[in-house]
Amino acid sequence: MNTFFFSLKIHQDAFQAYYTGQARRVSVVAENGKRLELPAHVFRPFVNHQGVTGRFKVTIDDQYRLIQLERV
Repeated sequence: MNTFFFSLKIHQDAFQAYYTGQARRVSVVAENGKRLELPAHVFRPFVNHQGVTGRFKVTIDDQYRLIQLERV
């Protein structure tokens, strides 16, 4: 398994495209410089009135499948 950390700030208006399904993936750059593409729906538990903000930890398996996403 691999663990990556990244910070994210998506304003609520911008996240609306993800929330409604118009955009399916969120592209982020992890703190180690690797680019990750994550399914947008995994961020829904973290949406608030500002959108999605914070520092996150993502764990993926050796086949690059998402195991866990959490705000840290």
